[in-house]
Amino acid sequence: AAPASVAAPDLDLGELVRVWPSVLDELAKTAPALAATFEGARPVGMGESGPEIGFPADAAFNKRKAESPDRKEAVAAAFAVVVGRELRPTYVTLEDGHEAPPDVPAPGSEELDEEAILAKVKSEFGAEEVG
Repeated sequence: AAPASVAAPDLDLGELVRVWPSVLDELAKTAPALAATFEGARPVGMGESGPEIGFPADAAFNKRKAESPDRKEAVAAAFAVVVGRELRPTYVTLEDGHEAPPDVPAPGSEELDEEAILAKVKSEFGAEEVG
């Protein structure tokens, strides 16, 4: 399926949030490792210079990786495919009090379930338990 296309001048925060998954999907096609860098990151604003993408405070390493010029170019190219224009994002660190999206639990709001973690590791890495 073709990514959703919107007119870039009409891109506000709501539209940015709506197209962000498509941008990440496009990025995953061309730079899978870079796309993984954006896990937990999300649009937080649309400024004159382009979209602002917020990284969780504990993802400083991923934010630094995303800020390199060649990686910013790859993200801009993914935006171009989705919205029809290269948008160069700026990256910010989300404050601890910054509201998380509704589908993401706040850190520490739930106990870590060992079985769930094990299942996630198995699925993400194609791992098997050996006895």
